[in-house]
Amino acid sequence: MTRKQKQELDLLLRELVFQRDNHHCRKCGSTQRLAPSHIYPKGKYTRLRWEPDNVLTLCYRCHIEWWHKNPLEAAEWLKTILRPETLEHLKIATQIVDKSPIDYHAIRLMLENK
Repeated sequence: MTRKQKQELDLLLRELVFQRDNHHCRKCGSTQRLAPSHIYPKGKYTRLRWEPDNVLTLCYRCHIEWWHKNPLEAAEWLKTILRPETLEHLKIATQIVDKSPIDYHAIRLMLENK
């Protein structure tokens, strides 16, 4: 997958997640300086990079100053805002080893159809 394709998917995911979260930070409610924040890091869990359930809308402050600096508190907080099935789905997805190439077209279709 090319860098341009990854950027395109990142933008599609960003807009999808912002719309789903009503363009508000899920932690503090702010509408300023929003960022998509991955629950499971996209670098380590490449198969979850474009999984909407793995991404939350957070403002810059909550993302950088809280989420990354307080992982245990953030994990507990997640249990209060996400359904247990969603958390379990993500946890199971982190355990799956899939070495097949990532299909740009399939991911794009999935994001566009959500």
